[in-house]
Amino acid sequence: MASAPWSNGIDAATGGYLADPPAAADLARALVDGKVAFRPEASGDSAFDLIDEAEAGDLGSAGWGVLFAEGTSPGVREALAPLLELRREQASRRFDRGYREIVLPPAAAGAFTAEGFLRGHGAAVDGPVDPEEMPYYLLLVGGPEEIGFDFQYGLDAQHAVGRLCFDRLEDYAAYAEAVVRAEKGRSPRRRGAAVFGVRNEDDPASARTLTDLAIPLADVLGKNLPDGSIERILEEEATKARLERLLRETPPALLLTTGHGLARKSGDPRQSAEQGAIVCRDWPGRRVWNRSLVPEHYFAADDLSRDADLTGLIAFCFACFSAGTPATDDFAHLAPDWPAVAERPFVSRLAQRLLAQGALAVIGHVDRVWLHSFYLDTASARETRTFEQTLSRLLRGLPAGHAMDLFNRRWGTVASRLSILLHRFRLGEAVQDTEVGEAFLTCNDARNYVLLGDPAVRLSLV
Repeated sequence: MASAPWSNGIDAATGGYLADPPAAADLARALVDGKVAFRPEASGDSAFDLIDEAEAGDLGSAGWGVLFAEGTSPGVREALAPLLELRREQASRRFDRGYREIVLPPAAAGAFTAEGFLRGHGAAVDGPVDPEEMPYYLLLVGGPEEIGFDFQYGLDAQHAVGRLCFDRLEDYAAYAEAVVRAEKGRSPRRRGAAVFGVRNEDDPASARTLTDLAIPLADVLGKNLPDGSIERILEEEATKARLERLLRETPPALLLTTGHGLARKSGDPRQSAEQGAIVCRDWPGRRVWNRSLVPEHYFAADDLSRDADLTGLIAFCFACFSAGTPATDDFAHLAPDWPAVAERPFVSRLAQRLLAQGALAVIGHVDRVWLHSFYLDTASARETRTFEQTLSRLLRGLPAGHAMDLFNRRWGTVASRLSILLHRFRLGEAVQDTEVGEAFLTCNDARNYVLLGDPAVRLSLV
């Protein structure tokens, strides 16, 4: 492509960047030929919002539902019972179907689509959401092997969706209890926000992320907080020890982290535990350290103190794999030797640990995150409004899933543009390969931001 389409990920085995995407010409032709998946679920304005009679900030009006993976242990529902009872009380005030519990079929991990699910339950698949047909807020309970990431993306195009996935019943119980405590005012309110922005030496990707995303967002957060309280932990200060101390001693209400996510190759026994870990300032960069990273360089799930009480926190982690890892990426069918990302899809272990220790929600990215997240393309001016408005909505106390709707709007806008470009390309019109490639990366990058946790949670500031 015309300029380097950097992703924010570091190969833990080599200390180098992850593999580049295919050449623009190859990618454009593969899209036209159907060899690379372009999912048009969000084409047009994906954020249909609610019918006029419903209000997103009121669960009694918007509705809330939980979708269990088929075969979910009864112990999971029992562990979540305090949260489910709270949501039932809140969401069924106006109509009985405002609260729903649904068991998904096994196909939700594969070919079963969000559109098929909604149609099967008599709900609209386009236009505004009617909560009497299907609640606006939907919590998926199960890992991506049981409820696929594609199903989550598709459902999120129209609804406010979150996911819970833990290995231990006690973590489900701890999360449910933390949300109930926060909403009933039985836990301390958090103060302000913190931005943890990493820039590694001789590293253009983290440098651009710091200057063009982290610092501007810190400025926006400072303006939105009532007392202007914003803790900026940037550049040399963004060390592993500093992040550990922040989460253990003074966790904020809203935490934004930016920088590289750690990536391990499929088959590495450490992949599921460390994929998406936050590469901190301690890593001296590729020129000095062009070999395997060591634990001192990154913050992983096991680095979070067991004493850390994160009740009331929402974290937004801008990094590759910060929410989860698919088994294959969007280029998997381009070439027969294109490497698998993982032996199986999974949710970020660090995100799981944050939630199990009280965090209300973690917003992150599935697969690699590209700098297209905040550039119109890789060579032009930044476009950070989606991030700015999402964070502002969170600070105003909007439910997290509804605040995330702006990423779905961006996905829909770019998906529509990509559809038009592909149509013109097929007709033989003068369309640049780079324009098609950039639109594809931007489209999928916006689609892959997801929320882990209950989509109806909201911040409560001091």
